[in-house]
Amino acid sequence: MDTDKLLKAIQILIKEELKEQLPALIKETVKAEMKKLIAEGKQTAVKPKNTGLSMAKAMLDDEPIM
Repeated sequence: MDTDKLLKAIQILIKEELKEQLPALIKETVKAEMKKLIAEGKQTAVKPKNTGLSMAKAMLDDEPIM
């Protein structure tokens, strides 16, 4: 078997293996990322967020209204 045929055979084997393995790897990665995002969302949900409206109200409360 010459080098070119061996290279083609290896490429074909790699393509076939990727077709089988890649969907499972993608699902696993997406699940892990979703769990990470959900965990981050729960942590930030506990902290109160300052919105533009709440900041404006805080500023107006400090200054007398004329």
